Amino acid sequence: MFMKNRKFALTLAVFLAGVIGAGFANVAKADPAEKLPSPAVLQGLLGGKLSAADLKDKVVVLQFFASWCVGCEKTMHDMVGLTGDHKNVIFVPVSVDEDVKSARTFFTNKSDLVKSLESKSYVDPTTDFAARLNIKAVPSVIIIGNDGAVSARSTGHPSKERLIELQAAMNGKATNASVQGATH
Repeated sequence: MFMKNRKFALTLAVFLAGVIGAGFANVAKADPAEKLPSPAVLQGLLGGKLSAADLKDKVVVLQFFASWCVGCEKTMHDMVGLTGDHKNVIFVPVSVDEDVKSARTFFTNKSDLVKSLESKSYVDPTTDFAARLNIKAVPSVIIIGNDGAVSARSTGHPSKERLIELQAAMNGKATNASVQGATH
């Protein structure tokens, strides 16, 4: 679980992921038994809830972000670029901020592309969803195959090589890789 001061804990985790990821590439097998937990705890930034039925038989790209995360905008922009042409892929930005109002501040003064994602974004105010997916840093990306199993993960902003690996996972060509990226 996240510490009371989540901003500090996540900032420290992002820093450590960057330090570790910058020194070497950490690629490991993802747990094929790991499944997407129920998204029912997520609140839409502009209202609504996300249901399991919304994600059924789709490839789901989850990007965890926070209002204070500097590198999250670039990761979000890159992930939209990867998912844009895929008809069966759903991109779901998930904020780990404590409330909708804080999460919405992320979209202030952002590019038009990123601003357009506000209506498609959710907040995990208790961080229960993030914790069940073992999210310890932002930005983090998890790709869920259309079978509901985790096919790839990335922590920190992914390099070009890692973006290619994530795109392969979206296309069902991944080898269940867990990708540790360097943060920027």
